[in-house]
Amino acid sequence: MAEKETWKTLTNQHSHGKASSILTAKELLVFGNEILAHVIYRYSILTNTWSSGMEMNTTRCLLCSASIEEIAILGSGCDSWGQYT
Repeated sequence: MAEKETWKTLTNQHSHGKASSILTAKELLVFGNEILAHVIYRYSILTNTWSSGMEMNTTRCLLCSASIEEIAILGSGCDSWGQYT
């Protein structure tokens, strides 16, 4: 018998404005805007907790993404002034 599929409710984490996300093998990464800066949040599937992610060399949101197991690959996106690269 197949296991029943269910949705999991995540603990609340807010990002104001535009946001992008990507799921790797163990984490959900959310790239977004706070009022004065771009932010990265990491949600651990294993511990059901949120934490701040690492900083990007050039901050971006609304970006293209892909993942291979535990590796997130990011490209393009919008800078702090709304310009795409």
